[in-house]
Amino acid sequence: MNNEGSMSYPDGTPVGRYSAIGNDVLEKIADIELTREERKVLVRIMRDTIGYPDDQRWSGERVRRITYDEPIERLEEKTGLSQPEIVTALDNLGKRWIITRDGDKITFNYKIEEWV
Repeated sequence: MNNEGSMSYPDGTPVGRYSAIGNDVLEKIADIELTREERKVLVRIMRDTIGYPDDQRWSGERVRRITYDEPIERLEEKTGLSQPEIVTALDNLGKRWIITRDGDKITFNYKIEEWV
């Protein structure tokens, strides 16, 4: 097995796969008040969008996706929350401009200076 480029914690434990989410975004999330449900939904959306590179086959570049376009039922599976809890969390995150919604399309607002 080739470990070239693999990462590990100071004690030698392998990091494994990881999400490339900017420190500025993580700092902002650490500093704002969110309910448990809002945080769970937001982290899942972040993981499945900006934390996951999307290959742009036409250009050969790797970019960050910002739109989560799976049904709410998928968020139920991934977060363990009920549909009413998810809808409330999404509504609250939308009011604060952290995300925007258009049906099942949820877009993460990476412009953290716009968050309320």
